[in-house]
Amino acid sequence: MNILQFVTIGEHKGKSRVYFDGGRLAQAFTIGEQYAINVKDNGTVTLSRAESGKKVSRRKTGENYKPVIDCRDDIWGKLFGIGSKLRAVKANIRMLSPLPTVKWVT
Repeated sequence: MNILQFVTIGEHKGKSRVYFDGGRLAQAFTIGEQYAINVKDNGTVTLSRAESGKKVSRRKTGENYKPVIDCRDDIWGKLFGIGSKLRAVKANIRMLSPLPTVKWVT
């Protein structure tokens, strides 16, 4: 299974927040690319490339930049609750554990 990252839903200024970063995020998104949040009926959240929407930011580590998705949206708290753990996987991977899943569409 190609799990890209485990994250915990936090809270920032009254909104729920999920923060993805690092080299594994670069497998799915590039800096400056726009993405949309889609919620499926089964509770799966999909982040996919979009013509308009939120923008993938960057973080400097040493001399290199890595992509960052800092997603502050009430959808996370409503679906899963603050403090819940999520796993991010590539969209075409079958899910094997009971953790809620965020899929990155490549």
